[in-house]
Amino acid sequence: MVRFVFLDIDGVLVTRRPACMEIPQMMQLKRIIQETGARIVLSSDWRRSKEGRAEARRQLERGAGLRFVSWTSCMSLYMNRPIEILRWLNKYVQEDGKDGDPVESWVHLN
Repeated sequence: MVRFVFLDIDGVLVTRRPACMEIPQMMQLKRIIQETGARIVLSSDWRRSKEGRAEARRQLERGAGLRFVSWTSCMSLYMNRPIEILRWLNKYVQEDGKDGDPVESWVHLN
């Protein structure tokens, strides 16, 4: 069984200075990941570009030794986050999870 944390960065890890993830918040996320064994899926606006994903990866790894395993697709600029997450989960179940670990639970941090 696998667990996922769908992560929005802004407002969760970035709360003061634009584009700067904060160490205390990253440490809390790390604690959650360690205690649950969940995998991080990027659902943040940072996923929209190659550069944004690279910067998210760099800050998560340097700040807390964390990695995300994937990211959700981008349907539009409008608020479709729940649909994007459900589509990602359905794709995982149909492709990645059918012969591997089924999804036990998931949460969206935003």
